[in-house]
Amino acid sequence: MAGFPSTSINPPVGYPISIIGPQYCTHNHPITLAITDGKYVNEFVIQDSNGNILFNVKGVAFSVIHHRRILYDAAGTPIVTIQRKMMSAHDRWQVFRGDSKETSDLIFSVKRSSLFQLKLKLDVILANNTKEDFCDFKLIGGWLERSFAVYAGESSTAVAQINKTHTGHAFFRKETKMVVVNPNIDYAFIIALIVTLDAIQSSVGTPIRSVHKRWQIFWGESIESRTPIFSAKRASLFQSKDNVNVFLAKNTEESLCNFRIRGNWLDISSVIYTGESSTIVAKLHKNRTAPGILIGKERFMVTVYPNLDYAFIIALIVILDAINSEDDAEDYYESSFPENLSQTVDVAENVSQMVDAAENLNQMVDVEDVADDNDDEDYEDYDI
Repeated sequence: MAGFPSTSINPPVGYPISIIGPQYCTHNHPITLAITDGKYVNEFVIQDSNGNILFNVKGVAFSVIHHRRILYDAAGTPIVTIQRKMMSAHDRWQVFRGDSKETSDLIFSVKRSSLFQLKLKLDVILANNTKEDFCDFKLIGGWLERSFAVYAGESSTAVAQINKTHTGHAFFRKETKMVVVNPNIDYAFIIALIVTLDAIQSSVGTPIRSVHKRWQIFWGESIESRTPIFSAKRASLFQSKDNVNVFLAKNTEESLCNFRIRGNWLDISSVIYTGESSTIVAKLHKNRTAPGILIGKERFMVTVYPNLDYAFIIALIVILDAINSEDDAEDYYESSFPENLSQTVDVAENVSQMVDAAENLNQMVDVEDVADDNDDEDYEDYDI
């Protein structure tokens, strides 16, 4: 396959290191693999230098909390299942044998080396390393530099190197990760580790698990800890209404919040204040109509007060909606997922009938006028 580097990483490991299976560490020279984007989101194809497909990766439908992915061999047999562990301080991910999710089938886990880091550092802990006094492997690098290296334990011995490239037009570009694996190293393990890394990077839109459900916002597409803008978390663990505190990145002590959101999605309204004061900087409410409820569409009406960064307010609303919709999302999706194809067909027919009903209701229901009563030209209204 064209475009493969001939890079070798040394020194090599002198004996086979089998993590997933001995058949994946019989090579006595460095091998180069390419990971390319698949047809759908969270799908990848892994090929060797001759263009042979070795593995495929597919995401699991409706796994919105665990971000579950499965690595298959060329024959379609599941090799490992990768998923996020709930309620872990260091954003821990677990890798299980086959399509299992049982603790007895755990192969290894991956977690951030520290909560706050300028460069992404991940610790890899094998299942038999129960004390976790040390990591068995570590992964260091950053997508901004477009490269990562996998090291054995706490040593400086590199066992694999990953580099990311882009091809194609800016709007239709494909991403390729080029992987060089040292001799005697389980390359299926390295691929599983890279898929886990990608899952960690792409799941930043959901919160790193914390007691108060903290969410982080970064500049652009970055997820590096050196580029945060602000974070948002629940004001208390147990609350009957939405009380969310917002902390700017420079507010490291967090003794006081910089902004706060108070309201309730059930009451269909929320207000954003500056700090602990009563000064309002934005208001928002849901505009609900019968047709919209029927087909599951909601409209947020936002009033942003003068001199306020409305992009910041919109980002807050997205977080607030995510916090509310994230609770029990996976349980709902998994419990309601059709068990067989006939159920899927029935659901499709019901949706078609609901859309027809919504169109009829739209002719009978007067849509509420949501214009601001104050009609003050200094305030900006946004419909999202």
